[in-house]
Amino acid sequence: MEGMMKTKKSRIEFEYEGKAYTLEYTADSLRKMQERGFDVSTAENKLLTLAEDLFCGAFIANHDDTDIQLRREIFKEFSYTAENDDTGTKIEAAIMAMFKEACEELRSHRGNVKWRIAN
Repeated sequence: MEGMMKTKKSRIEFEYEGKAYTLEYTADSLRKMQERGFDVSTAENKLLTLAEDLFCGAFIANHDDTDIQLRREIFKEFSYTAENDDTGTKIEAAIMAMFKEACEELRSHRGNVKWRIAN
């Protein structure tokens, strides 16, 4: 792992009831979301709960021990836009953008291993 460049990815940082949280997605957390039943192919059928489900999934990387009910409570308490964002990005859009970014990273290839098709 030494010498491997890490890509800079989006995170959401906040405090809730005196505890600091950092929400993000990793390849491992995306796999865990899928193992736990999250299915992106059905997302368009769950538009009313999609942002909340993605928000709850973003806890897996750093705060997987946080109870699901607390995750949902925190989501409901979030302000609509970030305090340092003058563009008016809503929390739902930020979460969905983070998820998309992580999915693209998961599917990307570094290109360090050369390969060929053998006959």
